[in-house]
Amino acid sequence: MPSIPFKISLFIVCRKNGWVLVYINTRSYSKIIESKGNHKGGENTMQLCFYKENYHDAITNYLITEEQLRYTGAPKDAVALAQEEPERYPILAMENNQLVTFFVLHPNEGVKPYTENEKAILVRAFSTDYRHQGKGYAKLALQLLPNFVRENFPEINEIVLAVNLQNVAAQELYKKSGFVDEGRRTMGRKGVLIVMSYYL
Repeated sequence: MPSIPFKISLFIVCRKNGWVLVYINTRSYSKIIESKGNHKGGENTMQLCFYKENYHDAITNYLITEEQLRYTGAPKDAVALAQEEPERYPILAMENNQLVTFFVLHPNEGVKPYTENEKAILVRAFSTDYRHQGKGYAKLALQLLPNFVRENFPEINEIVLAVNLQNVAAQELYKKSGFVDEGRRTMGRKGVLIVMSYYL
């Protein structure tokens, strides 16, 4: 990869629950937001980053079960779609160089079925590798998401997601992460969806 000049600004934001978010703003090839804090496994440093070809093996080896696929999509399928539709942005949550959580950010046409806000972005295909469930990684990725969106999609003022009505555990996770249910419902391929929003 060619060397590209960049500028770094560092901001540290402390949260009441003990999280410390390290916000890195760069003008380099890739942009990363790191978080250091306590989760169920102890000290960690997670990075949210855009998918690149060097992550191909991590996507291929990602373990997602049939039970998980009742409510979400497989990362390998999401990456394949993104290669056909450039407005889909696969995002990887990396912990100690391991892919632990995955999702896609989809503005414009992707979010239109769920909101009339032209400055919204959709979170879709959210999942955690089955081997890493129960360690707090999904929650941490969602904690990092707002600043990641602010940095990489500065025009966006709302993050939207749609969660299956039967997926109560995911609903609770999203609510605890700041998403609000304003009563919007829509029908998806796998049943009724609750539309939730996080306002930036």
